[in-house]
Amino acid sequence: MMTRTVPGNVTRCAIYTRKSSEEGLDQSFNSLHAQREACEAYILSQKHEGWTCIPTEYDDGGFSGGSMNRPSVKALLKDVEAGLVDTIVVYKVDRLTRSLADFAKMVELFDRKSASFVSVTQAFNTTTSMGRLTLNVLLSFAQFERELTGERIRDKIAASKAKGMWMGGVPPLGYGSENRTLVAKQDEAEQVRSLFKLYRQLRSADLVVAEAQKLGISGKRHVSASGRVWGGGRLLRGAIYRILQNPVYAGKIPHGEKVYQGVHMPIVEQSLFDEVQQLISTNRRRHKLAVGAAHPSLLVGLLYDADGRKLASTHSCKGKRRYRYYVGSDPCGRVRRYPGARIEKAVVQQLASFLSSPQRLSCALVGREAEFKKLVPHAQEQAAILGNRSGSALRDAITQLVDRVELRESHFRVLLKAEALLGIGGVVLEFAAKIARRTKGLALIVSGEDGSGPDPAMVALLSQGRCWLEELATGRASSIKAIAHSHGVTQRYVGRLIELGMLSPVLVERFFAGGLGHMTAAQLKNGPSLPLSWTAQQDQLQGREQAFIA
Repeated sequence: MMTRTVPGNVTRCAIYTRKSSEEGLDQSFNSLHAQREACEAYILSQKHEGWTCIPTEYDDGGFSGGSMNRPSVKALLKDVEAGLVDTIVVYKVDRLTRSLADFAKMVELFDRKSASFVSVTQAFNTTTSMGRLTLNVLLSFAQFERELTGERIRDKIAASKAKGMWMGGVPPLGYGSENRTLVAKQDEAEQVRSLFKLYRQLRSADLVVAEAQKLGISGKRHVSASGRVWGGGRLLRGAIYRILQNPVYAGKIPHGEKVYQGVHMPIVEQSLFDEVQQLISTNRRRHKLAVGAAHPSLLVGLLYDADGRKLASTHSCKGKRRYRYYVGSDPCGRVRRYPGARIEKAVVQQLASFLSSPQRLSCALVGREAEFKKLVPHAQEQAAILGNRSGSALRDAITQLVDRVELRESHFRVLLKAEALLGIGGVVLEFAAKIARRTKGLALIVSGEDGSGPDPAMVALLSQGRCWLEELATGRASSIKAIAHSHGVTQRYVGRLIELGMLSPVLVERFFAGGLGHMTAAQLKNGPSLPLSWTAQQDQLQGREQAFIA
């Protein structure tokens, strides 16, 4: 015990009381009252020292001493900081706190404000080193007791759950709680079974949400002992997944990563529960691979670069258009981006061409004539499937045929699965292709049996320019201004396309044959003006071609 009073001065004493649980607090005389009476009697015994009890009551009922998140202790420390309290009186040290770290902070505050701390049942003086040592030892044991109690509670919960017991908490939809046992509520249980059956049928949480709303299935409504009501609202996507993945409905009790057989009655049959878990797992994998998208990445998980590193799929959006890419890194760690749609189109076209061509199949199966005869009709059937499918169905067809696709510097290597070719393994499809550098990234140039083909946008651009040039030459259009007005475009745009209509026949032939394939229609249209001389035009565009490829 310690006071800082000087004869004739008054020592203002604040009494702090605490009780961990709310049990018994509604009684006319409870533990908080008993603590306060003991402290008031002690203060009265020190009246000759000038001690007086301040009227403010600092009582925390139903709060643990292991946390500082208590309203009255916060108010007490605030008053100490403001200099309104000289001495803090408690029944026992652990009433103030059970944490050694929290107590050290309090003592620091008390010393800074020249305040004292008194325990009625334990004589301590916080102003001396020996007093602090004694308090710290006592608080260490108090903290140890709290942690030990927590461990005992956790061990008891784990042991009880291992026996299949429900250890309290808010019962899930479909169940109520009686004597620490889950009891099924038939009306709610039928709703839960309906949700499982809907997911098995629809295979989409979003569709289940919409259907559940139509059927009037809502979340569980809870009422606390104090009368507080919550829940009972619309079931959203997250709530649907929590219900579908809760093993409690199959008669199990989860604890951490383990699941035990429960003593309560299941609501959902184990076969239905397992089937739904499998569907959820499959949908997650499909979502990760984006196979359910309108335009999925067909080669995700199958495409590798020249160094054997798997390429990941990504995309970007510009307005309403979506551009897909495959990305990887070179040996120096620099990110490289490859055009997704063009790579996929080239692989699918070459794969379909290979499977539908007996000549190419025979070259791949030299010396295996017996296998070749069996394979031809099967391979042609697979080629027809590739030509008739799109989206996720096309991706499924590709994954059944292809083991991996390797993007080399000058060609692609497509390794086919043995099971896709009637057990014939070791079949590799190769076709020439290269990545050419553009001013805004990388483009794929394929030169195979089917050729790279002309760019449709380029063909349309040159054709339009030629048409407008003929309109001026024949007099069907009086001027560039008249053409621009009739088509709703600018005069500059018309003039540029008419200029392209005067391209050298050699250049036009190269564009229509797929040559200069690295150059896009936009680059040709927005490039510098072209000279009238055909020779000068060829020199200028060929120079630009070398600049693009470099």
